[in-house]
Amino acid sequence: IVAVVLLGGATASLQTVPAVVALFGLLVTPLRDSMRVFDYWRKARIGYEKVEQMLNMPRLPRPRVSPPLPVGPIDELAIEGVACADGATVLDLHATRGARIQLRGAAASGKTDLLRMLVRLMDPQQGRITVNGRDLRDVDLAGLRARVALVSTSLGLKRGTIRRLVTLRRPRATAEQIDAVLQRCHLTDSVARLWNGLETRLEEGWPEVPAPLRVRLLLAQALLAEPDVLL
Repeated sequence: IVAVVLLGGATASLQTVPAVVALFGLLVTPLRDSMRVFDYWRKARIGYEKVEQMLNMPRLPRPRVSPPLPVGPIDELAIEGVACADGATVLDLHATRGARIQLRGAAASGKTDLLRMLVRLMDPQQGRITVNGRDLRDVDLAGLRARVALVSTSLGLKRGTIRRLVTLRRPRATAEQIDAVLQRCHLTDSVARLWNGLETRLEEGWPEVPAPLRVRLLLAQALLAEPDVLL
């Protein structure tokens, strides 16, 4: 385009056109790279925010018993006098295997904090939470999180293929098990419509995935692990 403009304005000859084209050919790569500066900056900001969130997470005290108690199959979960949202709400709850409980409340009433307490991302300021009669602060944390699954987009959406995301908690899942959980979460048709099916790669935050589909993918990830408690 520049060469045509130069010729049209009689400021260049046919002999200089190859030189102009060659010059712009040499500039293509650096110009293209300069256009990526904003993308690099955006990804750096995402990384900075994630590191900041991790550093600002409350530190959990060491288990009160040593060694920490092992966690077997969870048949009973109890919340005793736990304060949510800076003490505005105090909750008592008892659930046994098979129970389905819906937690409702106004915004900022402490629902998300309570779910975080149940997987020990934070500890209650008052009261206690028990599994099978044992205080959550006394049990093995890795064993607890292997048996409790939390589905929440607020925990962050990792990049990777759909297959890797769905099997994150159960990497050795068979094709039949993956197909079954996709059907259970009504994801079979949605995944089939993606440009590369289960091998479709999603970027950080999944900007190209609608919100309802994000939640169902996270739900499939949790259900494939067959947790004792699903939050």
